[in-house]
Amino acid sequence: MTNNERNLIKKKILKCLTEDFKGNQAIFDKKEGWSVFCSTDLTMVMNAVCKGLEMAKYELIPKSSNIILTCKNPKITKIVGIKKGTKAAKEMNKLFEK
Repeated sequence: MTNNERNLIKKKILKCLTEDFKGNQAIFDKKEGWSVFCSTDLTMVMNAVCKGLEMAKYELIPKSSNIILTCKNPKITKIVGIKKGTKAAKEMNKLFEK
């Protein structure tokens, strides 16, 4: 995990813990950090953390992960969605050389 990925995850978890938005209610004050409800429990916190992790997961999935293959029988002629020279391109080349 890179620092940028960790920071994004942290940002999304804090958003779910401290902000009201559609489908979410803040359980901690954003500025002071105190609990908004007198009976905040671990389940409420973990639900917000899980929601934040899910939000971060969708931002961390690279847009190029949707690989589209255009094939001619039986030879692959084009791979769309992977930049040339990247580790992913090299791995795909290894797979198709066999």
